[in-house]
Amino acid sequence: MASTIHRVPGRPERCPECGSEKIADIIYGYFPSFEEPARRPGERRTILGGCCVTNDDPAWECTSCHARFHPPRGSWPAPPTAD
Repeated sequence: MASTIHRVPGRPERCPECGSEKIADIIYGYFPSFEEPARRPGERRTILGGCCVTNDDPAWECTSCHARFHPPRGSWPAPPTAD
């Protein structure tokens, strides 16, 4: 599970823990069947955050060291958009 939680103003480009650029978006909700779509090199990864949603859930996770990143309290990032 997550090793460290960081509060950041937006989606980080690099992980402050390990320096990795592999930052995934976390989505929440109940998904009876979810299969992550195939990605092209360089595309973002999506991680399921669970169905219990609070007012202070992380929005991103480093897929290398599992550090988690929270947006500022009282805000939530816009859903990821397709590039």
